Amino acid sequence: MPGQGCVLNERSPQRLGCLIVDEHPVVREGLRQVLRPIEELAIVGEAAGREAATDLARRLQPTLVLIGLPGEIGRETGRAVRLVSPRSVVVSFPPAGEEPDPAADGSVVRGSERGAILAVVRRALDGADRRSLHRSRAERSVSPREREVLELLAEGLSNRQISDRLVVSLETIKTHVRNILAKLGAESRAQAVATGLRDGLIR
Repeated sequence: MPGQGCVLNERSPQRLGCLIVDEHPVVREGLRQVLRPIEELAIVGEAAGREAATDLARRLQPTLVLIGLPGEIGRETGRAVRLVSPRSVVVSFPPAGEEPDPAADGSVVRGSERGAILAVVRRALDGADRRSLHRSRAERSVSPREREVLELLAEGLSNRQISDRLVVSLETIKTHVRNILAKLGAESRAQAVATGLRDGLIR
């Protein structure tokens, strides 16, 4: 049984990877049993705390991360996981009496019925599928130059600064920015950058 963190299986191309994070071995074992009916899901790792969860998320890049840590430590773990594995979906599974992570992609309180847990996990995986589809479309539609502009937007540069950096006209940069917003379905430069980071278009 893993202590602070353990890789259980390397994800196969045919299955989605899941990382379970909880300080109690019996809870992790229970979640493995609950998730067994989801045939496309493989439990690739377990962690007992934030540091191990972050290390495993960075290494494994799981599709799903199920976090059962309580309170602020659970929320901090979710933030850390999303930072190192931005394509992962996070489901909050807090102990009874604890508030779920409001930034999570889904949440279900510990002690819920098996069907409720499975329903939340399946919804999160459906969201991962939609996110992956959107990402693949964005990767096909965003040109290399637009991606370069998006990276400079992420650095906080203005249109004029990007124009100077790339040695092209200001109007050309404005056109690139408009195209980026349209292709990513973003309403602002900040939202475009956030989408680009989430979808792996930029780092």
